[in-house]
Amino acid sequence: MNSISKNIIIVLCLANAALAGQGTVSGRVTDSSTGLALVGANVIVSGTNVGAASGLDGTFTLTSVNSGKADIVASMIGYNAQHYNCEVPTNGRIEISFTLDPVILEFGQNITVIGQSFENTTIEQYRNANLTSTEDMLSRLEGVDLISRGSFASEPIFRGLSGGQVNITIDGMKCFGACTDRMDPVSSYIEVDALNSVEIGKGALALENGGNVGGSLNMSHNRPEFTSITENNWYVRSEAQSALSGLKTAVNWTRNNPQWGMIINTTIRKAEDYTDASGGVIPYTSYSKINYNLGILARLSDRSELYFDFIGDDAYDVGYSALPMDVGYAQMRMFGLSTMTTGIRPWFPKFEFKIYGNYVNHWMDDSKRDELFMNMRMDMPGFTRTVGLYGDAVLVPREKQLLQLRSEFYYSTHYAEMVMHPFDSSPMKMVTWPAVLRWNFGEYLEYQLALNLKTTLKAALRYDFFWSKVTDEMGIAELHINYPDDPLERADHMITGNIFLDYRINSNWQTTLALAAGQRMPTVTEAYGYYLYVALDGYLYNGNPNLKKERSNQFEWRNRIETDWFDLGLNLYRYNLDDYIFGIVDPNGVVVDYANGWKNYYNVGEAHIQGVELSILSELDWHWSVFGGLNYEIGRLDDINDNLPMIPPLGIQGAIKYQLYPWWVQIEGKLSSRQEAYSAASGENETADYFIIGLRGEYLIRDGITLNIGVDNLTNVNYHDHLDWADLPQPGRNFYLSIAIDEKSFNGHKRNKF
Repeated sequence: MNSISKNIIIVLCLANAALAGQGTVSGRVTDSSTGLALVGANVIVSGTNVGAASGLDGTFTLTSVNSGKADIVASMIGYNAQHYNCEVPTNGRIEISFTLDPVILEFGQNITVIGQSFENTTIEQYRNANLTSTEDMLSRLEGVDLISRGSFASEPIFRGLSGGQVNITIDGMKCFGACTDRMDPVSSYIEVDALNSVEIGKGALALENGGNVGGSLNMSHNRPEFTSITENNWYVRSEAQSALSGLKTAVNWTRNNPQWGMIINTTIRKAEDYTDASGGVIPYTSYSKINYNLGILARLSDRSELYFDFIGDDAYDVGYSALPMDVGYAQMRMFGLSTMTTGIRPWFPKFEFKIYGNYVNHWMDDSKRDELFMNMRMDMPGFTRTVGLYGDAVLVPREKQLLQLRSEFYYSTHYAEMVMHPFDSSPMKMVTWPAVLRWNFGEYLEYQLALNLKTTLKAALRYDFFWSKVTDEMGIAELHINYPDDPLERADHMITGNIFLDYRINSNWQTTLALAAGQRMPTVTEAYGYYLYVALDGYLYNGNPNLKKERSNQFEWRNRIETDWFDLGLNLYRYNLDDYIFGIVDPNGVVVDYANGWKNYYNVGEAHIQGVELSILSELDWHWSVFGGLNYEIGRLDDINDNLPMIPPLGIQGAIKYQLYPWWVQIEGKLSSRQEAYSAASGENETADYFIIGLRGEYLIRDGITLNIGVDNLTNVNYHDHLDWADLPQPGRNFYLSIAIDEKSFNGHKRNKF
């Protein structure tokens, strides 16, 4: 009996000691951008199985937490995880709070990778690089390359997919280029100095802004904000470059107060014909441009706001060395009016409605050319007009669940013509885009569910209805030459979707599996284009109004490993495409002496793309960091036994950075392998490998005044990328110098990062 009593006493003492060594952690999780509670966020004690999910009001409670130092981690799909190091009291309680940031990659701006719930480590290291253009910024993103036809307005391509395969929007607004040669991608209508955020979705993993097979890119401008006191701030940056004889000036002015705010951004860029590594001048590569935007924010109530934004862009005298014509002017005007309300109900935290419109005018001409295509002068004006609206709603039907809804509609019209001026006869006109009208209605639904502390499920479904019609009489007559009985009017239905499963294997390793099914409509050029010359292969192209929708199935496996020594990101992906749209030689085409022949667009069957993306960052100490990335992909057109066009070769880039306040210096390297897997049917050829080095640095002269200096292509290598049309040489050694003055920091105030 005494033995039994003694054992009971020992057990009770041990239990009491165990209880004495534990405490409670409670708090709340909110969205840093909206201040709203996050429902279903996972909060765990790192290295243990102790955890809980936040409730409808964002609160959580962790019991039985071992006393002493603890690392508490809050995470949720679509947000960056946040760590909180605290001291847990014995038999006590500690209150902490988390404000999670939407998934962003700091770049001086915010870069969101849709469906990827962790931060890209290498991009963050470029955040102070003061890059010259939006294209420079996009080219640093993994899986993103640029198609270049000159030194201006390079076109982004995601994993070998571009054009109509990719959706590009500005501040959520649909916009369409007016050039039949895609010399005015929508990404050229926003400047990097006015850029606040970039949302990147690769393939059909991003469907919010429209069904697609190649990806989604949404670029948002800087916006004013409400402040407790009235603030007036300005920012000026000027830059000069040697190889381009380039000059750039960017100006930003912002006024904020408790009831309204205003922001004005203006960027002026000018460049002459640049020089290559041999010192030769590359003709028709100069340009001039001015970009400006205005944003006005007004408070309607404590929870509602009204926002008006206007964007203007004018480029003129733009040379395109890889094409037979240049651009006399490219003009874009865009406006939007939106209202947003937050905190409507606990289950209805956010609603936004926006109406918008834009127009693009584009005029190609050859007035500065000595050698003329077809031995005659030509003008090629074109325009697009777009109006649209959308409504976004966020709903929280239950704890640990989230719904996002979008309804949208837009109407667009596309027209382009070619006027030929023979020297011995009257001008001749031809319609190349026959006033195509397009209506689109789309419904998007996204569902998120926190299955447990380590696993989150996200699924999205989208339905689109398209109606297209040709309205120009001359264009109808031209298309009826090859398609005499076609009504040149069609209605299409598209259903697309994706699903993500996000799993945290341990506190260091997060993995995501994703599947997607995408579709996309034929572009205006592919369906209704007429007599369009493509300089890449030297053929004249005609559209095909009977094209089927291009379809894709996508698989992706993403991994992120974080340790005390390094951060590693690894993505593996594969796309299977059906009814791939491709230009096929027309054996019955009329023989012409200024082109290789005629091609028509057809659905050529199956194609596939597969690849790998790798990024790594190692911060050796407070001064030294090493980072880099690797991209490799291959693409095949299975049914015609050819490689897919516009597939970049293996690319590796990296940098070593040293920083010691008030300056830092960084040496960069980029390697591109030889591309032997080129598309012969598309007019491509083999591309040589190259390795280039760059050097850049920054010095903080005083608070608010920053000097940037650097050199691209330090060793003056003569090279070109596989995606550069006509094997156009890139600039040689290029020195640049910029100085930025931030009035707010200059006067001793801390400037908010945007």
